[in-house]
Amino acid sequence: MNALPFGPGDDMFGPIDERRVHSIMSASKSYGVHPKTLRKIVKNAGLTSRDHAGLTDERVLLPAQKIDALLETVHEALSWTEAREFLGAGRTLWNTLSHEGYIPSILNGGRETGLNPFYRRQDLQEFLTKVTARVTCSTGHEGMVSIASVTRRANCKFSEVLDLLLDGKIARVAVDHHVYGLDALLFDVDEVRQLTRLPDHGGLSLTEAERQLAINDKVLWKLIELGHLKVETAINPVNRCPQRIIRPATMAGFQTEFISLFNLARERGEHFRTVKRDLEERGIVPAIVRDAVGATFYRRCELDDC
Repeated sequence: MNALPFGPGDDMFGPIDERRVHSIMSASKSYGVHPKTLRKIVKNAGLTSRDHAGLTDERVLLPAQKIDALLETVHEALSWTEAREFLGAGRTLWNTLSHEGYIPSILNGGRETGLNPFYRRQDLQEFLTKVTARVTCSTGHEGMVSIASVTRRANCKFSEVLDLLLDGKIARVAVDHHVYGLDALLFDVDEVRQLTRLPDHGGLSLTEAERQLAINDKVLWKLIELGHLKVETAINPVNRCPQRIIRPATMAGFQTEFISLFNLARERGEHFRTVKRDLEERGIVPAIVRDAVGATFYRRCELDDC
């Protein structure tokens, strides 16, 4: 009986009341699972080997106890859609939970295995319990939004918010009692934005550079094109998009060497026409002319204060 797929209801030298071995075919009939699907399930669970590949469904013999335990677990498990609904999670949030290891699946689904993933109800409930234990406010206040909204407005990933939440690093977490599951969680946008902000790149945005030099964007770009200022690309720490910046050292070097006619006049407290006429009379010519960049710049070392 240990090597034949007989079970209760069969008769072999007397009635059989215990099954010790299942074939793919007998398990398929017992649990109502198509033999092809069943082969995939037992292979995914590591119960078959390469030696079984060429055998017919009747000749693939496996321990009944292991097959029963596996198929009962699969039978009681929730599908991908059912698990998402159980957690009350939006599709994007559930993709993060299921694909990034927050919720383990009992079967490795995907194209390689040809199976859909299934999830234990117990694992889903444990995750819900763990998350709701991090709620700190009985009700939300103005400015608190769902996890989907906070990731969008704080320009961060679902996984970042989940990790902060599970680690207990978010101080303000509330629940919308009119919504079920994970979508009911509410977060403070400003807090999450601050917690997920990337390290500052340390550079000046082009707008800041314009303000510091007291010039417009067209003049700045001409200075860049002519090689007087070097720009780099860095990631904006807030919106996480590529951003053109100028390093403070680059800006300091330019300002040490050059000064615009406008800024020179402001430093001296005189009208720029007066300053320009004075410099012309003394034979001091611009280092960067207006026709080239849209503004006039002089070398500081050629002025009185060099």
